[in-house]
Amino acid sequence: MRNQLKQHSVARRASAGFSLVEMMVALVIGLVATLVIMQVFTLSEGRKRTTTGGADAQTNAAVTLYMLERDIRQAGYGLSPNTEDYVPPLTPPPTGVLTNGILAQCATVRAYNANRATTPNFTYTGSTFAPVVINPTGYPAGDANTDVILVNYSGTGGMTGIGIPIIQPGGTAQTGGTLSDYSVITSRAGFNQGDMILSVPPSGSTLDCTIGEVTGLATAAPPVGSQCTPGITGSATTISHNNMSYLSFYAGCTAVNAVWNQSGGTPVSYAAGSKLYNLGPVGSFVSRVYAVRNGNLTVCDLTANDCTAAVASPPDNAVWSPIATGVVAMRAQYGKDTNLNGTIDAWDATQLTGASLAQIVAVRMAVVTRSNQYEKAADFTASAPVWHQDASGSSDITMDISGSGTDWARYRYKVVQSIVPLRNMIWGQQQ
Repeated sequence: MRNQLKQHSVARRASAGFSLVEMMVALVIGLVATLVIMQVFTLSEGRKRTTTGGADAQTNAAVTLYMLERDIRQAGYGLSPNTEDYVPPLTPPPTGVLTNGILAQCATVRAYNANRATTPNFTYTGSTFAPVVINPTGYPAGDANTDVILVNYSGTGGMTGIGIPIIQPGGTAQTGGTLSDYSVITSRAGFNQGDMILSVPPSGSTLDCTIGEVTGLATAAPPVGSQCTPGITGSATTISHNNMSYLSFYAGCTAVNAVWNQSGGTPVSYAAGSKLYNLGPVGSFVSRVYAVRNGNLTVCDLTANDCTAAVASPPDNAVWSPIATGVVAMRAQYGKDTNLNGTIDAWDATQLTGASLAQIVAVRMAVVTRSNQYEKAADFTASAPVWHQDASGSSDITMDISGSGTDWARYRYKVVQSIVPLRNMIWGQQQ
């Protein structure tokens, strides 16, 4: 019986599975693999953020420079110095010295625009009615270590050359008008209803220049549809500039309201010897101020807003519109042809006035932008960016970016620079 029980007993199977040692080894291998994967991922993400941040900084710098270049290249169109017949006469280079002309006559320009958000009356003082002005007087400064740039240009070349002499006879040929017409002693060819005009006093006068709007061009027998003049009968040498509704040549001879003519007339009365210049159609005259505010490149339209008013914190985007971000420095210099021999011989930011403005034939500028990526190394950027020499007579300039914070060295920076010739100033001297 005992042997029979032994024969029918069931043998136990050996235990199956991982031992504790094997499980611990597998766990260690998994942890090491996870650590390696996370390390690679972290390194990859860091490099991607750095690359992306650098690309963003480069893009912002390029956009900033493009916006500035686009306007500065057009600066002075219609405002260039010319061989005016003021006394003393302006002598064109290379034989003489610029002694007079529009830029010298209009040290102060008065203007009125009914569509401005505030203070419709505004004034260009200190020869700021010029193609380009760096850090113009009376305009709020931008961020630390940045320049403010004012750019002006008109919509026509009508100011280049000889102006149209005017007299002020009194009265107006325009029905409903109350302001005295400008009576020109020569042809008024090139002027249309809806043009902006610059009135310039005689040489030696202490009067200011003023900006107005043409609302009527009378003719002895106005043909229907011709320059929108039906109903305005009078001398063919008169130019009306009333504060009223009129038929604009540029609006298909439909009625528009004058916005550049002040009720009661201009604050200046022009005598014989004064002259008129065409600034082009209403809306084509450009006067913009660029400044860096809170790390953004902003622009203010002087014809629509009071750019001289104190800037709110943060700036009002309706006045100072942001167009590029991450800007920590913006600098500019004039390229001056001081002896008018056709070669730039000085680069600086010293503002000129009067006829000396004709010496400015180029603008050199640099923009520094910063990436958003905060780097771990305290000295990631070992030294401040440099605005490198890019023209004869210029020099390397270290861009002070300390105003962007005490941790400025933990960021990447991009510098873009350019030289913009003021072709309208150069060509204007050849008239």
